[in-house]
Amino acid sequence: MTQLTDELASIAATLRRSTVQVRSGNDGVGAGVIWHSEGIIITNAHVVRGFSTTVELWDGRVLEAAITAKDPVRDLAAIKVNDKDLTAANIGNSDNLRVGELVLAVGNPLGVVGAFTTGIIHAVGMTVGAGFTDNQTTQTDNFNKPAPQGEQNNAVGAGFTNNHTTETDNLTLPAPQGEQNNAVGAGFTDNQTTQTDNFNKPAPNLKSKIQNLKFPDWVQADIRLYPGNSGGPLADARGRVIGINSMVANGLALAIPSNAVESFLQKQNAPRPYLGVTTQPVLVRLGRQRILGLLVLAVTKNSAAFAAGIAPFDVLIKAGDDYFRTPHDLVRVLWETNPRDVLPLELIRKGLRVRLDVMLGDGSETEAA
Repeated sequence: MTQLTDELASIAATLRRSTVQVRSGNDGVGAGVIWHSEGIIITNAHVVRGFSTTVELWDGRVLEAAITAKDPVRDLAAIKVNDKDLTAANIGNSDNLRVGELVLAVGNPLGVVGAFTTGIIHAVGMTVGAGFTDNQTTQTDNFNKPAPQGEQNNAVGAGFTNNHTTETDNLTLPAPQGEQNNAVGAGFTDNQTTQTDNFNKPAPNLKSKIQNLKFPDWVQADIRLYPGNSGGPLADARGRVIGINSMVANGLALAIPSNAVESFLQKQNAPRPYLGVTTQPVLVRLGRQRILGLLVLAVTKNSAAFAAGIAPFDVLIKAGDDYFRTPHDLVRVLWETNPRDVLPLELIRKGLRVRLDVMLGDGSETEAA
């Protein structure tokens, strides 16, 4: 028992050295993980604001940090400080996690710097989707109170409420005014349709066809998190970081897998694939069930979607082999693809199921995510 205690204390000390405090104005304190010793720090997108932030290292140094990449849908942000001699975390392979494994977390909850807590893996590869409401899923920097009434329910992990999801059996009708409109790829707000895809050139030759698409999943842990843990590390029993803590759902922690973070970093400067549609989540009848669909409100002219024949009032229901489970799934799929990939989509058009292969465009010239 003494040996186990000593080992945990040693791991806790190591994790603390690679965990930082992240401050964004008066919005409170979150956490971050030193991913590379050259100054790259990973945190949650909801922790940082604007174009810069301040971080405090374990040794007390306070450094200005620039926000170099941000994905609000995946709730990830990369920030960089001008210091190349930092203690980087040991990054593990989140694909190797097993249910029941011991996990550890470090953060700055309720003003306590470098607080350490333990728990176990509750589920691996789970998806946050329908069934969670604002009162059940909250980010860990503010999880003690439910989201205000009327706020959009499009934060990562949120499900859909009657104010935001239209149930429809007549797909030829336009969505009601005031419903939530989502442009694929960027931050969205209530009562506003933002078109984020300005792909102006048809993609050239076929490059690859995506098979067996899987939506990015989460690591769910039975571990106690508090405000200030957002952006901090979730580590295995050897101290290897296997996730970035993001939110609490039904009392359980949700962390972004370390492998998803690696993918985020690899793609931050790469051209992004774009589809070219503006959508709204709806419920559609499929046989005896009602499933989530994405009602197409608009298609960008000369975009990949336009070239493939997607039209307004089509309802997208599937990408690859997976049905959509949250309003963000299409955006997440695009994050996992590359320009000129061929994305199989399934949709409902005038009551009939249609399958299309869409060659994705290059959205590197657009400003939207």
